[in-house]
Amino acid sequence: MATPPTASDKSADAHSHPPDDSTNMTSDDLEDLANNKLSQLTGDKTPKYDPYITVTTPSGKSEKQHKSSACRFFSDPHRDSTSRLDQIRAFSRYDEQSHHSFQYSEDGELEPLTHLEDPVTLLVCSKELIWLAAVQIYGIKRNGVFIDHIPTRLIMEPHIRLQLKVYRLKERANPDEKGDWEWFGGFEKGTVEVEGQYVQLLNPETIYTTVEERMNAPGYAFNSSELVALACMMYGNLRSETDRLPTISWSDTFPY
Repeated sequence: MATPPTASDKSADAHSHPPDDSTNMTSDDLEDLANNKLSQLTGDKTPKYDPYITVTTPSGKSEKQHKSSACRFFSDPHRDSTSRLDQIRAFSRYDEQSHHSFQYSEDGELEPLTHLEDPVTLLVCSKELIWLAAVQIYGIKRNGVFIDHIPTRLIMEPHIRLQLKVYRLKERANPDEKGDWEWFGGFEKGTVEVEGQYVQLLNPETIYTTVEERMNAPGYAFNSSELVALACMMYGNLRSETDRLPTISWSDTFPY
């Protein structure tokens, strides 16, 4: 028959099996505990490693950052996403040297791609009149599934739908051969969604602002004569479908 445990037995058992507080432990606590156990096993000959590294913030300050955070940042598969305009890197979206704007087709030939944030034109209604709007591709849906680019040759297919935002253009202070309208950011309110057949691809000139606080920021220049020609061509192609054109609110900056 087993004898009941004595007070000394209970004390020894408490020391050999401490309460389980693992649910309250942080990753730093676990790392310290592991280092302590290794030290006990090897006679404290195991080298200790600092789990923190010193990083410099954008403001110039030095801060301690856990190594796991740094590893998570550099292993992020979306850290170098190229879905934004190549112009962010000071390259034209339509520079043929940019491999992001082309891909190889099934027959091995390079073919152009249409991306998110590419510029296109669209006929819209405002105050019961038809106007041309320069717009940015905000979303691309293929059979109802969002994608970030598509071969340009497929944009007219019936299963392609585009979500668009209307550029807020400004007249250029010093118009030149590149154009008399400019865009350096800003959109009209709201978005519209249309089938791909309702847009016309646009290849505007890349320009750079000279405003001191935004020196060399990239933007687009638009030429009135080219926009008028596009409007006439698109109206001729869509004359029988003007009742399906999206409506845009009249504002101080639209129509142009």
